[in-house]
Amino acid sequence: TVSATFKKIKYIITGEGANVTFSIPTNYEWGNPVEITVTPDKWYSIKNVYAKDNSSVTVTKVEGEENTYSFVMPTSNITIVAAAERPNFTVTFDSQGGSAVTPAIVANGAPLTKPAAPSWAGRGFAGWYTDADCTQKYDFTAPVIRDLTLYARWFLWGDVNSDGKVNSNDALLIQRCRVGLTDYSYIKNKFA
Repeated sequence: TVSATFKKIKYIITGEGANVTFSIPTNYEWGNPVEITVTPDKWYSIKNVYAKDNSSVTVTKVEGEENTYSFVMPTSNITIVAAAERPNFTVTFDSQGGSAVTPAIVANGAPLTKPAAPSWAGRGFAGWYTDADCTQKYDFTAPVIRDLTLYARWFLWGDVNSDGKVNSNDALLIQRCRVGLTDYSYIKNKFA
């Protein structure tokens, strides 16, 4: 009497891809479901995960899991490829009456390079802000993580009392500060 015992062959799973980290089992039996984790590096996102040189294997994202993918183990060793990308964001500049500034394309997580200051006759440029009312100044060392619009802040040259006009009241305030009759802190628009 001859008896035979069979067992499933175990095959090897390897991961391939730049800017990602794989967490995969070393080997698996064919026909079994497999779950692997593919984590992108900081500032990157997963674009696609697929089986290399094996069109019969379908890799799907596991519902409710951020970086987990599944497939059924084929009857051969398999390489899972993950393509990661670092998305770009567009930063537009609203000069709010000044000269136009070309939008910037910035890679996710990179800081924005400060553009050349726009110009506006009779006005001075006071920086870029995250809101149209110019209450929050933009930090050019911060990483860009989404599309942005930045707004230019302007002041009227000579309008030190911020009433929207340049007249003798401004000149009087400057003169009074100069001779020491009025404290400098009373000037509302020190840029001007």
